[in-house]
Amino acid sequence: MTKEMISGILESVQRGLKEELSAGDFQLALDRIGLDADGQDAVWVFFLIKDSDALGEELSMRVQRARELLRVAFTRAGEPSLWPFVRVRTVAEHRAITEGTYQQ
Repeated sequence: MTKEMISGILESVQRGLKEELSAGDFQLALDRIGLDADGQDAVWVFFLIKDSDALGEELSMRVQRARELLRVAFTRAGEPSLWPFVRVRTVAEHRAITEGTYQQ
């Protein structure tokens, strides 16, 4: 599955999740495509949120639901073995890392 196809699926799942959960401000962003530790096809996705939402009570439910919807979408696209790993990252952290200004 191409990066463009996966990005399209991410956009579709993001729209659906926002409608389904009345979820606020978040974005699904592709990190990478590759093999997991067991040698299986996988995709790593960031669930980007505002800093102020990082401690939200519904965050884990939203991330779990995003993972479920991605599994369904990949299966429908003919890639049932493609496993989504969804990681939470704040927008500020993501920006700092991608711009090379992140400091621990």
